[in-house]
Amino acid sequence: MSGLNSLVGQIKNPRSKVYRRLYIKRREPGTGQYEDAWVELTDDVVKWGTIKKSVDSNKINQFKFSNITLTMDNSSGKYNDYNDENSLWFNYSDQQRTLVKIEAGFLYETKTNGIWSVTEYPSENIVYNGFISGDINIKGNNEIAIPVVPLTECFRQFSARRLTGWNSSLTASDFVEMLRDQQDGDGDYIFRPFFGDTSTGFDIQSTTVQYTNLNTSTAQDIIEATVWNVLEKLAEAENYVPYATREGTFRFVPRTLDTATVYHFIGVGGFSSYYGHTIKNVSWFGKRFNKYYSRVTVKWVDADTASSYEVAESDFRVRSDSSPWTLGERTISIENFWIPTATVAENIADSLFLEFSAIRREIEFSTSFIPHLDIFDRVLITYDPTLPTQNGVWDVYNWEDSTTAAQHDDAMIWDSSPGDGLKLNSEEFRLISIDMNLDTLECKFIGRE
Repeated sequence: MSGLNSLVGQIKNPRSKVYRRLYIKRREPGTGQYEDAWVELTDDVVKWGTIKKSVDSNKINQFKFSNITLTMDNSSGKYNDYNDENSLWFNYSDQQRTLVKIEAGFLYETKTNGIWSVTEYPSENIVYNGFISGDINIKGNNEIAIPVVPLTECFRQFSARRLTGWNSSLTASDFVEMLRDQQDGDGDYIFRPFFGDTSTGFDIQSTTVQYTNLNTSTAQDIIEATVWNVLEKLAEAENYVPYATREGTFRFVPRTLDTATVYHFIGVGGFSSYYGHTIKNVSWFGKRFNKYYSRVTVKWVDADTASSYEVAESDFRVRSDSSPWTLGERTISIENFWIPTATVAENIADSLFLEFSAIRREIEFSTSFIPHLDIFDRVLITYDPTLPTQNGVWDVYNWEDSTTAAQHDDAMIWDSSPGDGLKLNSEEFRLISIDMNLDTLECKFIGRE
């Protein structure tokens, strides 16, 4: 049994205490560097908003980390323009690009020998990292809405042609290392300040393929691109995923998934003294036919010839076990002239075909506050409305599953409710979308087999 002095214990506890904290780092005047210490603004938050992150929502391998809007109490003028002497930014640079960090978790209080102590769960409690960017809305009721974007936006806001270090032997990981070590004319790092101001803020898995077209800042593929455009193209060519973790580390890593499960969601019909009951509602469950593709084509050479394409596809037969016949033929088309060889293009096609040629189930569900999970985490789900909730009326009468299993003449038999097709017993899914509402303290998840 999970005690209350653990993260799982606090999640299942109906009377747990949740905390949320907001911090900022302003930019110093003149140097533009961030101040050393975080400044806490928790007491001024009127509305926190919702954090959302997802993968494969609109485009394969696209990792999305949402913007968030913080509504702040501006009664004392602390969030006025930086020229206002009442503003927190007075004698600092403009509010734009101020770093923002949000922490959230549980507080567990214990009393020993008359002395209270507090433990926070989880120990890694950051749920969002970003910076202020966009129009700041003064509402006129002593409230102000501050737009915050994810850390990866720093790559969208920088032209690739400004980078130095281009050469004809760059690999994808070399390029990300080039970003990590990129400096301006005065020797100041350009991207490190957004990721902990250290080289360890970048998790870069090595790649080997060289991209000869990344040889100069005026190359055709570079001159009109942002840094993020380049990252996405390289990620697609390598079957990698570029994203920032909630702790603020930028990762450029393969799309490989951990095999170990990290959490078990329990809903109707399930019981666990360890995990408790966390699923509030299931809003969607079933096979995702709109994510089924019988064919993947990768065009890696500009010319329109047969050798410009690598194709992975299902065999077509007019019979019941042929997916293209029973479901129709659907194609994922990728065009990326940065792919250097036919072998690399073939590997990309095979990898995507393996993932999307199978019909997989997805589940969308809402839960209590669960702050520690991340995209790609493997989880177990138990949810079966055809079964009674255990610890319910089992001890009230002689209940049996069926007449064939009955041990008593007067036994009562459970109705199996065969019309409900949602029956999950510790089945494994990986998380592909997470919504965390910091106002209602609820979460919504999408899991995919």
